[in-house]
This record gives sequence, C-alpha cells and structure tokens, in this order.
Amino acid sequence: MLKKQAGTVNYIAIDTSIMPLETSKELLSSLVYTLSVVESEDGIPIGSILLGDFYAVTKRGHEILDQKKDEVYEEWKNLCEHAPKIENKYYSSTIEDIETFFDEYDVKYAAHQIPCRIDYPLLAPVSSESRGVSFIEEYIRRIQIESRLLKGFERDEILKILKCVTTDYKKDFFNLCEPVLICAIARVILGYSIESLSISKEDVEKLYDFFKEKTRGEALTAISNSIDKLQEEEVLGENQSWYFTEEIKSLVARIAATENVEGLAKIFIPH
Repeated sequence: MLKKQAGTVNYIAIDTSIMPLETSKELLSSLVYTLSVVESEDGIPIGSILLGDFYAVTKRGHEILDQKKDEVYEEWKNLCEHAPKIENKYYSSTIEDIETFFDEYDVKYAAHQIPCRIDYPLLAPVSSESRGVSFIEEYIRRIQIESRLLKGFERDEILKILKCVTTDYKKDFFNLCEPVLICAIARVILGYSIESLSISKEDVEKLYDFFKEKTRGEALTAISNSIDKLQEEEVLGENQSWYFTEEIKSLVARIAATENVEGLAKIFIPH
C-alpha cells in the first residue's frame, strides 16, 4: 500500500523497502487520512476504495485536500478580518500562526499533520481524532462562533468582565468567551437587556434564589433557553447553539455544587 502511495507522487521516487519505520508510520497515517476524506466527501466505502484504482483514488484525495485547504484559507482570512479587538497573546498568536499551516501543509506525504501552533483553548475543543486540514477547518469554525459572540457586545463591557476573572487577560491562558457567555446568560435569566453585561451582588442573590428552587433538569432548560434567546438577538448565528451544549452541562453542574451566594458569585462574577 505504501509503495502505491509513493508511486502516486511524480516529484521523487521512494524505496519503501528501506524507509525508516517512523517515516513509514507517518506516510501510512497520511494515506489513511486521505482515503477517509475520499470516503467522506465522495461517499465511497473504504472497502471499494481499496479494491479500485489506487492511483486514481489517492489523486482524488489530494485534489479534495487541496480544494479544502483553499476554502479553509478563505475562512481564515475572514476570521482575521472580523476578529474581536481584544488582546490576548494566545488568541492572537494562534490565529496568526494558522497562516503557517497553509504554507507548510503537505497533502501528499503528511496530510494528517497540523504544521502550526494551536495554543488558544476553545470553549468546546475540536476532537482529538480530527486530522490535518479537517482539524483546522473545524477549529476555525468554532472560533468564529466564539468571535461572533464576543463581537455582539461592547468591547468595554467585555474588558470589565475579563479584568474580574483574571489577573492579566492579555497574557493569561484562558478562554475569552466563557465569562462573557456566563454574564449574558445571567442577564437573560434575570430578564435584563443584553446591551450591558453588568451583574451586581444583588443580581447574584437573585440568581441564587432562582437556581436553588430548580432541579438540574430545570436549570438546564433555563440556561438552554437563554442560549436560544442570544440566538434570537443575533448575538449568536443561526443554528450555533449546539456549540454550547457541553458548556451548559458544565455550568449546571457547577451551579448545583454551590452551597451559598458566595459560591455562586465565583461563577456569576459581580462587576
């Protein structure tokens, strides 16, 4: 199989019989990923792929990956143009370094690899099983959802929150979106306008009274409805609520674990 893969490349010839084991593993991983892309994009079962014209299939895989790389590059440019004006070295350096991916990505020999640094932590991480350009595509899709949320509020409002949750929001390693999302959820539950993100100590007391009467299921419904409200207000895009599913579950668990107003104030931070 590796000899067939090597044979699909016109630039150099590879003698796979003397290829180092580690190189063979990498080439095999690249091949497996390429075939999985053909299977996914063209709807061809992997068994049929292996029985067919191997050269044609791998060539088709390279074409798909090249096209996908170009499409994802355009999404990356769009992300750069519309990124929120909030300084954080991990956020900024990750977005900037993704450009390296498009220069270094090798669809023939290393299609499964991700040749760039991804340091910024997403609210909902991309699956560790995702590979190559598929990973970058999904990472950008997710960070665009977060960016839209952040751009839905005034920068000064966001900075007030960030200064309360971290000692140095410009240098610290954390997700920018989470504290903003939590404040927005609180505002919706309290029946307030989301033009502001402010939460007072009295608001935290009201939230405590609200949640202490709720079961976990009821709290989950209330918070999910808040996400839907943010979507209605176009702070989130259409059909983007799925992205916050795990965060909602985590938030419900953290709320359920609080024993008093002071504990809840560590989640819904007054500012």
